[in-house]
Amino acid sequence: MTHPRLERRRAEIGKALKIDDPTELSAALEDIQTLLDRCGYHVRFQHFEAKLRSNATALRTLKPTALEKRRGRPKGSANWAERQFALGLAEIWRAHSGRRPTRRHNAFTGRDYGPYHAFVERVRGLLPGSVQRTRKSHVPSVDYLVRVGIEELKQATRSSDEARQRGLIEEHRWLRSDAQP
Repeated sequence: MTHPRLERRRAEIGKALKIDDPTELSAALEDIQTLLDRCGYHVRFQHFEAKLRSNATALRTLKPTALEKRRGRPKGSANWAERQFALGLAEIWRAHSGRRPTRRHNAFTGRDYGPYHAFVERVRGLLPGSVQRTRKSHVPSVDYLVRVGIEELKQATRSSDEARQRGLIEEHRWLRSDAQP
């Protein structure tokens, strides 16, 4: 069952993906719903971890070295939820429209545009504001999501890893090194 907010945009998403068949459109909406749920769980977990870290006294009583081991993300790590969301949208676009996602840029206005850009903008508009914002209340732009999605999809198609080819970012790019077994 897809979320009512997603169902209200059914016609817009179908038009963006150029899908006329109701069954195919339902499958695309289910894929989008799964992506939103998966990224939403990760964002909520990040918020939970941030609350735990902010309560330093409780952490010190649980584990004396907890604050020393990890203070924020490791250098060079990417925001996993944003990158996974962008990759997921690119994969959905490719799977359901039959076209590779592309980025078009208008040199006169300095803005990106195009059918894939419009699709990403529509789907991002479905997210509640609290999920869209990152830890510093920055909302990633549609242009950023388009660029990242295209780049991640290129890397995924070149990869020999089956999970990566299915649209999942490798664990080592988002899992903390101290959390691995």
